[in-house]
Amino acid sequence: MHSEVTIVGLSSELPQIAEEKQICGESLELDEQGNILQRATASTDRMKFLNLRGSQTVDPEGRVIDGIPGSVQIDFFGSASLPLIAAPDIDCSGTLVIDRAEGNILVSGATNGFPAYEMYCSIDGGSVMTLAQIEPISPLELIGSEDRPFSISARIVL
Repeated sequence: MHSEVTIVGLSSELPQIAEEKQICGESLELDEQGNILQRATASTDRMKFLNLRGSQTVDPEGRVIDGIPGSVQIDFFGSASLPLIAAPDIDCSGTLVIDRAEGNILVSGATNGFPAYEMYCSIDGGSVMTLAQIEPISPLELIGSEDRPFSISARIVL
């Protein structure tokens, strides 16, 4: 699974999503000699960025929560599974916060304990910065929804 979002206008009052990409790599079934028997690609229907907003958000009970003043927030979620066999979903979800005043990016959410997860950031087409590399625990951790919390903070220059 690969999810990517491009947000433009971060220095303005109206940031917008310029592009969103969701990609699942091809899965292959091989025989003992390494010949390809089947190939398929999982759907990206359940992978999305949504709810681009300013510093305020609403909790599940409908209460307004003030976040970091002047920040930009966007939520994300993703679920996909191997298309050639019955397998549990790989899941992740969370919120990305860009603190424009302090120059910080904060990401919090949850993943399954398998596979590995990585997060990267690039500002204005500049160099790519690694935000996180979350190591896998066990394939058994795929059973159930994402329950492995994470919280990441990094300095950025807008």
